[in-house]
Amino acid sequence: MEKMHKVSGLTVLGLTFVFQLGFLFLPSNAAGSASYFGHYNYTGSDGMVSIELDDSDPDSVNYVSSGGPWSGATIEDGQSRVYVAGHASASNLNLGAGVQIVSTANNQYDSDLFIGVDASNRLTVMPGNSGLSIGDTTVLQLKVRLDGNLHTEAVAHPDKGYANVELNAGLTVYDQAITIDTGEGYITPSQATFGASCELESYDVYAPVWGYNYSSYKESSWQIESNISEGENFDYFDEKTGSEDSMRYSDSLGFDTDIVIIDIEAIVGHTLDFEAYVDIYAYAADDCLLTADFNNTMAFEVSSLDDVSLSWAVVPEPASLALFAAGSLLLRRKRQ
Repeated sequence: MEKMHKVSGLTVLGLTFVFQLGFLFLPSNAAGSASYFGHYNYTGSDGMVSIELDDSDPDSVNYVSSGGPWSGATIEDGQSRVYVAGHASASNLNLGAGVQIVSTANNQYDSDLFIGVDASNRLTVMPGNSGLSIGDTTVLQLKVRLDGNLHTEAVAHPDKGYANVELNAGLTVYDQAITIDTGEGYITPSQATFGASCELESYDVYAPVWGYNYSSYKESSWQIESNISEGENFDYFDEKTGSEDSMRYSDSLGFDTDIVIIDIEAIVGHTLDFEAYVDIYAYAADDCLLTADFNNTMAFEVSSLDDVSLSWAVVPEPASLALFAAGSLLLRRKRQ
């Protein structure tokens, strides 16, 4: 039989949650930050070109590769073009990224890229006008939204084309004052999480064996949970094939969580850390094209249900809530 532990008024099974009550808890690590990192490779007129990405700032970062997205101009056969953009802002509470690869038929090198953008911020929960005291519990409401799209094009057998693009994004909330004794050491559990991913892949298929010349596969998913909710999740997948010789097939995947609402139990006087990220990976070979547009679409906001005071380390700007305007209307319509 597993042991039952009662610690600071909280009873749990098998694990001990340790937290400080009755005084203000302020972590000592950095308050907020934003960064981007990654790389991209493509074939230029002089061969393979490789670029490394890495930058950070306490408030915001922004990166846009030179030349902008491909506009339809002729690309010399054997070459490829890559476009990469990403931004993150601790004060605006949003981040995003977008990419594109265009590859020609006789490209002797494959093209690939990765860009990751991160943003973190911190808020301290204080009594405000709630009538609560330091050490009491309250409920905060976290709203998150992620939307964008993926697109691929690839030439079917007997020609060649391969395009793959995938996105991963997430948000995690921690209270550094709460730790779990696992029996082998202490860990800091998440108080709330949001995770999302989507992928689209298109490629030529050897028809004499498979009976078709082209195939594509797409999938998407997202999930949430918190310290007072078991959460929910969404999953989708689809695939298709084509039989036309040397046909340039295309496929797209739209992704939108609408506004996802997560309730979090927080302790008055404690500080919560918010860590968010968006990552995009893409790979292209031979005659193909791919894009991912999640440039302006990962955003979150936090509000109180008990009128407690929320003090951000990097104060959000009013513009950070703009992404929720259209989504809020849509959410209300769905609930009616």
